Amino acid sequence: MAKAEELQYAAYHHDMKAFYAGFKAVYGPLETGSAPVRSLEGSFVTDPTKVLARWVKHFQSVLNQKSE
Repeated sequence: MAKAEELQYAAYHHDMKAFYAGFKAVYGPLETGSAPVRSLEGSFVTDPTKVLARWVKHFQSVLNQKSE
């Protein structure tokens, strides 16, 4: 309960540095990164530049449909 009171105190006093430090202590650091994406062949792509290229191909195929 002490950590909750510490966070509440920091929030009331607009001490965002202490608030986020306490928040990080409770929940741990946030994970950054991206999930793997499947290529057209079915294998997983994890390289960030290749993931972006795969998303480009995906959205080009989804968004560039001929209208009837």
